[in-house]
Amino acid sequence: MDKTVTDADFDRYYSDVNNRNIIFSVCSRFSNTLSTDILESCGMVGLWKCIKSHDSSYNRKFTSSLYTFVKWECLRELNNHKRQSFFIQTSDPVEAGFEEKSDEILEYVEMLPLEQQVVIQLKFYENCTLDEIGTKRGYTKEAARQYVNKGVARLGELCSSSYAFGV
Repeated sequence: MDKTVTDADFDRYYSDVNNRNIIFSVCSRFSNTLSTDILESCGMVGLWKCIKSHDSSYNRKFTSSLYTFVKWECLRELNNHKRQSFFIQTSDPVEAGFEEKSDEILEYVEMLPLEQQVVIQLKFYENCTLDEIGTKRGYTKEAARQYVNKGVARLGELCSSSYAFGV
């Protein structure tokens, strides 16, 4: 059940001390991995999504739903942060360590099947959305998501197996 959320609704929920305490409590768990700006954004987006979709007819408190929505937003941002740092590409010679890791990852990408190589390149190096990848490659957004997920999973296997054997 999605409701329309007005600025007044959002302000009313945000001004409630209990809601702000829930947001702060959840975000503080991620403070060592995510920046303050990102955590603040997670709290606001989580609150907005909770206001939009909370249904009290399920006998669940608003604060319980708020906790869940804010946690999901923080986890989503954490996953985005991990994914971006995994595929970091830099041209700054000062950060040569990152450049070496990026080159090493590109070697693993070349071990993937061709279609997975292409979607990994589009997603992480050209920052294309799943819709854009699907359009460029002639399949659906869902198929693009599956190709990306399979490619990332295979990269994880390749990286962990080479480190396990000391390659």
